[in-house]
Amino acid sequence: MIRNQKLKFGSLSRKMVVVLSVILLFSQVLVGAAMAENHTTPTSANSSSVMEAIDGAATQLASLDNLSDWAVLGLAKTGHTIPDSYVISAKSAIREWSNGGFTKVTDLERFAIALAAIGYDPQNFEGLNPIGGIFDHPNMMKQGINGSIYALLVLNSGSYNLPTSNQWNKENLLDAVLKQQNMDGGWSLVAGGKSTVDITAMALTALSGFTSVDGVQSSVNKGVQWLTIAQLANGGFIDSGDNSESVAQVIIALSALKIDSTTFVKSGKDALSHLMSFRQADGGFAHMQGLETNGMATEQALLALVAYNSYSKSESFTLYQAVQLQSTVDIRIEGPAGVIADGSVSGKTALDALMNFSKTEGIQLGIKDTSYGKYVNAIGDITEGIYDGNGEWNFNVYRDGSWQFPAVGVAEYELKQGDVMVVYYTDFSTQMVDEVVVEPAKPLEGQAFTVQVKQSTWNWDNNVAMVTPAAGARVQVGARSAITDELGVAHFADGSSAGTFDLVVTGYNVASAPTVVRNSESLTVSSKKVAATYAVEGLDHTVAIGNVKAENALEGLEQLLTAKDVQYVVKELSFGKYVSEIDHVSEGTFGGYDGWGFVVKRDGKWINPSVGIGAFPLEVGDHVVVRYASDDTAPIQSIDLQPVMPKKNEPFSILIKKITWDWMNDNKELILPAVGVEVEAGGLKATTDSSGKAVFSEGLPIGKHMITVTGYRENNGPSVAKATSEMYILDDQQQVSAWAASDVQKVMMYGFMYGVSTKSVIFDAQRSITRAEYVALLLRLIGEQPLVNVKSGYNDVPTSIWYEGSVAKARQLGIVDKTVVNFQPDNAITREELAVMTSKALQFSTGNPVAKFSDLGVAKTTSIPDITAVADNGILYGNDGKFMPLAPVTREMAAAVAVRIYEK
Repeated sequence: MIRNQKLKFGSLSRKMVVVLSVILLFSQVLVGAAMAENHTTPTSANSSSVMEAIDGAATQLASLDNLSDWAVLGLAKTGHTIPDSYVISAKSAIREWSNGGFTKVTDLERFAIALAAIGYDPQNFEGLNPIGGIFDHPNMMKQGINGSIYALLVLNSGSYNLPTSNQWNKENLLDAVLKQQNMDGGWSLVAGGKSTVDITAMALTALSGFTSVDGVQSSVNKGVQWLTIAQLANGGFIDSGDNSESVAQVIIALSALKIDSTTFVKSGKDALSHLMSFRQADGGFAHMQGLETNGMATEQALLALVAYNSYSKSESFTLYQAVQLQSTVDIRIEGPAGVIADGSVSGKTALDALMNFSKTEGIQLGIKDTSYGKYVNAIGDITEGIYDGNGEWNFNVYRDGSWQFPAVGVAEYELKQGDVMVVYYTDFSTQMVDEVVVEPAKPLEGQAFTVQVKQSTWNWDNNVAMVTPAAGARVQVGARSAITDELGVAHFADGSSAGTFDLVVTGYNVASAPTVVRNSESLTVSSKKVAATYAVEGLDHTVAIGNVKAENALEGLEQLLTAKDVQYVVKELSFGKYVSEIDHVSEGTFGGYDGWGFVVKRDGKWINPSVGIGAFPLEVGDHVVVRYASDDTAPIQSIDLQPVMPKKNEPFSILIKKITWDWMNDNKELILPAVGVEVEAGGLKATTDSSGKAVFSEGLPIGKHMITVTGYRENNGPSVAKATSEMYILDDQQQVSAWAASDVQKVMMYGFMYGVSTKSVIFDAQRSITRAEYVALLLRLIGEQPLVNVKSGYNDVPTSIWYEGSVAKARQLGIVDKTVVNFQPDNAITREELAVMTSKALQFSTGNPVAKFSDLGVAKTTSIPDITAVADNGILYGNDGKFMPLAPVTREMAAAVAVRIYEK
C-alpha cells in the first residue's frame, strides 16, 4: 500500500562500529559493616561441590514431566532446554488468564518471572500483557504479603515500563512490605503474625534491589539480624520443622544481599553446608532429613545454589533477572547495484542481526579493527572504498512508522521486535526516500498517474532532516518505469494494466554510489470493470438476477441480459443511452411516464442516480436493481422483524419501509411505510397495513426462511421493486442475549455470519470467536477477498486450511501483526486484538482520543490508540469505565461489531 502520508526516513549512521555489549545487571547492596565483618569471601573449596550439586538437581528436575514455574526458572539459569510442553501449557495458561483465570496474583507473578527467564516478553506473550495484569490485579493483598513480595521480584526481573494509571507501583509495594515488618525484624505472612523464616527471607530478596530507597537498607539490616538469631546450631532454620526449603530461601536472600552463606554460621555450622546435607544420591534434595527426593525441595535447592554460585563468582545477583531478549526483525542488504539478500532474523543488536543473517545466507562479513573499535568493512566481495577510495557499509532502522537516525555504531544499536533494518552501501551522498505519493492514489487500468518521490538526508550540524525532491530516481511499476524530473515526479502517461505491483524507487549509478536507498511499496491498479450484482424486476416477476463485471451500469445490464438470453432494446438520445424495452415489455405500457429505470444500493445505502444508466460508473460491491417503474414505484428501504428474533411457532410481524426521492426538493430522501404490499415469509403470506406492518399469526418452525416483498399491481407498474431477505428461527435462541438479538438476526440476514451446524440452525452465541474467524469476517465487511495460492507468512497457519487466504490478505493489508512468526489462529480473539484489527482495517484516525478507560494497563501500549478509536467510532464500547482488553469476544459480540461496521 502506498503511504501517502510523510515517512520520516532516516539517513546513514556513522561507521558501523562494533563494540562489546555490557549487560547492566541490577545492583545489589552490602548490608551494614557490622554484619559484613562476620562474612568473609567464600573459599574455592566449595566451588566444585556446588557445581556438582547444581548439575545433579537440574538433571533431576529436567527428567520430570510437569515443570513448575520455579523449576523452569532454575533450569533456564543452568542452561537447560525447556521442553516444548511447558511453552504449550504456558500458552494455555495465558488464555485461561484472559478468560478470568489467575485469581491468585502470585500465580501470575511466578508465571511472568518464568516467561522472562526463558526469553519471552511478559509484556507481550501471545498478544497479552501479564505484567500489566499484575500491577492492576484486584487481589494483590489477599494472599498476605506474598503478592507484594512477588511483585517486587517481578520488577527486579526485567525493565518494565508501568503506566502511571496502574493501581500498584514500586512505591506502594515497597511501602506495603516495609510496613509489615515486625518489631523483631522479621516478617510474617499476615500483619501482626509471628515472624517466619521463609517470609523473612523472601522479603529480604524482594527488597535487595531497592536498598537505595530511603528506609529500605535499615529494614534489610534488621531482617538479616533476625535471621542470624533464628539460625539453628546445625546451620539450618526451623519453619514448620527443619527443612531444606527454608534454608534455601535464606541462601537466596543472603546471595542477593552479597552475604556469603558459608560464613553465615551458628556453632560452627553454616547455611550452605546445611542445605547440602539434604542432597540425595540421585541428585535431588529431600524436604526433611531421612526422606526421599522431593520435587519442590529440589527446585528450591537449585535456585539457592544458582544464586550462591552467582554471588561466589562475584557476579551481580541474576536469579530472577530476565535474559536479554532477542528481537525478530526484517532485514535487507542493499548493494551498490542491487539487492543482495532480504529476510527475517533475530538479534539483540543490529550487528547481532547482521551476523546471524549473513551466516544463514552464507554471506561473508568483513570486520575490521580500528583505534576506535571494530566496523563492518566488507559484505561478500563488496569492500569499502570502491569509488576511488570512498564508499562504506552503513545501516538504518525503520521503527514505529518512521526511520531512525542511529547515532551509535551497529554493535551498540539495540533492536526492537518488528524493526526493519536496512544495511546498504554508500559514499555518504546516498539519501533515504522520505515520501512517495501516487496521484491519483488509486489509479484505474489505463489511467495516467504520477509518482512523486522526496528524499532526505540528516544534517548532523543542525540535527534535522533535509527533505528535497528526488530528481533522477528510477520508479518501476511492474514492467513499466520512468525517471523522476527536477521536481521528483515520474510520469506514467499510459497508465498500467490492472493488478497489484511492487512500486520500486532506485538510484543506482554505474560508477558511483546510489543516489537513494532502494525503497519498495505496493501499488494496486484497479480494473475499470468491477464486480457488481444485478436484479431485473418486471411487472409481475423477476426477469433476471446475477453477477457481472463491468465499467458502467448499462454494460453490466447488457452483459447479464445477454448471458440469460433475455430480449432488450437500448436507445440513444441527445442526453445519452437508456433502456426502452426488456423481455418484450416496452416503456409507456400504461400510457404514462412508466418505463425501465434503475437504482443502486452501495455500501448499504440506496442511490437514485441523476445520470443515465450508460453514464453511471459502477463501484465494487454495487447492487443494481433495474425495474419497470411507474411514477410511484419505490425500492424497499428496510425489512424489520418484530420481535427481532421470533421464537419457534410463535406469531411475529414484519415492518416494511420504502424509500422515495423528492425531485422538487433537491432529490431529498423520504422514508415511508410500504403500505399494501405483499410479504411472504417461509410460505406464509400477509399484506402490510397503513403502518407498513405485515402480521403473521401462525409462526414458523426452526430454520432459515426467505422473506419476499412484492408490490405487483394490475394495469400499473409495481408499487415497490421486489426485495428479498432472510429470517432465522434459532434452535439455540435461549443463548442469545437480549441486547444482541437484533444484531445476531441482522448479521445472518446480511450474510456476514452463519450458523455453526449443518443439522439445525444454531448460532452458538456465547462461544468465543477465533482470531482466524474474525479476520475472515472483517475481510467480508470491508469487501476484500482472500488471497489464492499465497502463503500466510505465519508458521502456525497450515497450507490450504480454509482461513489461509484470509490471514494472508489481512497481513498484506497491515490489519494483523507482521512482526510475529505465529498468528495463533485458533485462539479466542480478545477485545484488544479485535480493536486493533478493526481500527487498522477501517483506517480509523487514532489522534485526539475521547474515550477513557481505567483498565488499559493490561493492554499493549501500542494498542491503546486503536482501542480508543473503535470506542470513539461507536464500534466497540466499554462498560462502567472499563474496556476489558483481555476478555474474549463472543460470537454475539462479534455480530454486534459487524452490524455496526456495516450500518455505519
